[in-house]
Amino acid sequence: MKCRAPRAEDHVFRVPCSVERVAGKRVVRILHAAPMLALVLLLSACGGPRAASRPAVQRDAYYHRMITSGHGAFQRGDIGRAAELYENAFIRAQIMDRPAAVGSSAYNLALCHIALGDLEEGRDLLREARIELRRAGESGVETLIAEAEVTRKLGDAEAAWLLTDEAVQALEGVRARAVRLQVHSLRALMALERDDPERAAEERTLAERHIRRDTALRLLARLAEVNGRLLLAGGETRLAAQEFDLETMYYRNEARFADMARAMSRAASAYQKVGDHTVAVDRFYRAARHYAADGSPVEALRLVEKALPSLEEADDPEWASRLTALFEKLTETVKIKGE
Repeated sequence: MKCRAPRAEDHVFRVPCSVERVAGKRVVRILHAAPMLALVLLLSACGGPRAASRPAVQRDAYYHRMITSGHGAFQRGDIGRAAELYENAFIRAQIMDRPAAVGSSAYNLALCHIALGDLEEGRDLLREARIELRRAGESGVETLIAEAEVTRKLGDAEAAWLLTDEAVQALEGVRARAVRLQVHSLRALMALERDDPERAAEERTLAERHIRRDTALRLLARLAEVNGRLLLAGGETRLAAQEFDLETMYYRNEARFADMARAMSRAASAYQKVGDHTVAVDRFYRAARHYAADGSPVEALRLVEKALPSLEEADDPEWASRLTALFEKLTETVKIKGE
């Protein structure tokens, strides 16, 4: 007899949320959800906030304290607190009239707004950051790439592509291998979304030229995602699943755990599609377990439900028992938090 976990739609639940003010703006957020999740989904290849590295800026104790404390809060995942601190740094930078400081703090504040789901405000701040960083003699290319990611998420594919065009132009004559890999990987993904696998393959080739022994794992992970999606587009689903497993490993090794779970979910769907159901259940379960442990039970439930067709095909009582236990724990957690 086949065992099957109950389905999520058998239960009615409400997603708990709250409204609070962050950096002077109303923000709606799901309670107990990992605040970094939205950020990593958008900016998984980015390196994080900018430091206050210039001596002239470091000499201002208040600005330096706000930036340093903001970085600490950001790394802890306390994005609301990081936003408050970066907002203070942003205001102080304007008072000092230091374009590098204004640009850096605007960029950092933008990352927080993006993480909290305020994409429009994040995009506006990225544009401000780019202007100020260029005034300071920098290319602002990292802001272009981040803005392209956000614009892509907002659904304006053409504007996002134009931003990456501008980034490529800004990189002319500049070595910046990591940034080139980043922008061409992003363009490959966008080309796939435009149903243009040939252009995607071209962009992938351009990205691969900049791989070195010391290339950051987050960039190798993004390239593995590109490879997987290209293989999916070509009907090579099992090979795509293996690329997504590789992406998962890279993100795990760089401690980007939300990205890791996202890649693992992609691998699970690919294994399910080719009929490797036991492996699919394994990947779905582990990704769901991640979200459950990280305070995102609704996302975890979604993955448990996606695993059910493979669970039935695998006909494995041990997996049925584990998935059912996780499902029951999650539904109870969501029910309690919704009361």
